Amino acid sequence: MKDILTGDEDAIRKEMDFLIEHKMELICSRRTPGSGAKLVVVGKTSNEKSGAILVVRHESEPTCSSGICTFYYHSKGDLLRSFQCKRLKKAGDFVGFEFPKQIVDNQRRKSERMATPGKSGAIFSCQSQQEALRGTVEDISLQGAKILADIPLQLAVGSTLANITLTLCYRMSEIQTIIVIPEAEIGWAKCEDGATSALGIKFVLAEKYMDALINYMDLRSIEESFKR
Repeated sequence: MKDILTGDEDAIRKEMDFLIEHKMELICSRRTPGSGAKLVVVGKTSNEKSGAILVVRHESEPTCSSGICTFYYHSKGDLLRSFQCKRLKKAGDFVGFEFPKQIVDNQRRKSERMATPGKSGAIFSCQSQQEALRGTVEDISLQGAKILADIPLQLAVGSTLANITLTLCYRMSEIQTIIVIPEAEIGWAKCEDGATSALGIKFVLAEKYMDALINYMDLRSIEESFKR
C-alpha cells in the first residue's frame, strides 16, 4: 500500500537533512537486497542550474540506465520509505542526485499479495513424487504463493511440498532473488483429468527465510508505487 508522505519542498528538504545527519543507507531498487550495495548519504551541495543536490557515496557506477534512480530506506520506527530522483553527475566514488519531488511511505500489509513479473518460477518436490516438479509463480505473499503448472498428476490439498526453490523476478531490473523454502502445504489445487494446472501453497518458514521474502516484497512494492 502506498501513501504520499509529502510533496512539499520544505518537508522534503528536512527529510533529506535527516538522511544526511544520520548517514542513512539507501538501497537502489535495481540492486539485489543483501548484496552490500547500500549507499550512504554523505551530504548536499547546490548549483544555480540544478538547485539542491543530494550527495551519495556510490563506489560503482549506478545501474539505472534511464538516469532516474529509485531508492528506499528504513526511517524512524522502521517505516519503509522511497523516492525517485534524477542522477546529475559523478565524481570519484560520489554521485550527485537531484532532490526528489516527493517521498512515499510504502506500507506492507501482512496479507498483501504481489504479482511476480518476468519468468518467476518454482521447482519443488511432493511427498508422493520423487521427480522434481516445476511451475510459474504468478503471485506471492509472506504466507504463500500461487503457482501455475502443467503437472501430469493430481496433487491433493493438504499434501506437503519440500525444498521449494523460488526464482523471483522484478519489473524494473534483470536481477533475480532466489529463495529456498524448506516446506509448504498445498492449500488448494485446480485439477482436471488427473492433472494439476494451478495450486496455492502455504509456506512453513523459519525466520531466516522470511527476511529474504520481506526484502523481495519491499522492492516489488516500491516498483509498483512508481509504476507509470
